[in-house]
Amino acid sequence: MRYKFLALFLPFFANAFVDQNGDFQIWARTEFWNYFSPKAFTLTEAEARWGDTASKLFLTYMQAQIAYLPVPWFYLAPGYRQQFQRYPVVSNHWEFHYLPLIDATFLWPVTWTLSDRNRLMYSIIDSNPSHWVYRNRLRFIMPWSFAYSRINPFVENEIFIRQRNGFNEDRLAGGFMIAINGNFTGRIQYLCRFQKNSVNHWTHQNILQMALVGTF
Repeated sequence: MRYKFLALFLPFFANAFVDQNGDFQIWARTEFWNYFSPKAFTLTEAEARWGDTASKLFLTYMQAQIAYLPVPWFYLAPGYRQQFQRYPVVSNHWEFHYLPLIDATFLWPVTWTLSDRNRLMYSIIDSNPSHWVYRNRLRFIMPWSFAYSRINPFVENEIFIRQRNGFNEDRLAGGFMIAINGNFTGRIQYLCRFQKNSVNHWTHQNILQMALVGTF
């Protein structure tokens, strides 16, 4: 665990290529949550990622899910992600990733809010054998608020376990949720991502992640 906290103090704008050690990246996302009944909603999102000191677009995806809430503290959401990624990252060739997925998310809205999202994905790509990916994300939204209760801090941690590779990625993040109006929320966070490469060496990237979330 020690390497995570040391990495938080490294310079943001390190001279590194996409996804190499110390690379600074920007991830920008939009999400739309559409409730069509008290127990069901759709979630659509799109994201673009720039790396190599935030100078090169290297990944983008679109994702859609439909969710069912049998009880207020749990929902199940199958879906599909279509992802496009430069491969190799120094080229202009874009590789297609086909990612069916399902989320099982638990919610505990007490004084603070805790969510535990368990995601199972099946990754189908040309450059690697198809494989399963399990992701677990814990998010804590703090009870404190600022600016007339419009800003709430949060922290989260997400781990990745891949078939044949085991535990090979960890994302530690903290930031703020900002209530813009009754339908839109902004989210801005710093994310420190740790990845294990093919020789079992851990690298990290510093990421500024921004999201606009619409709820209808």
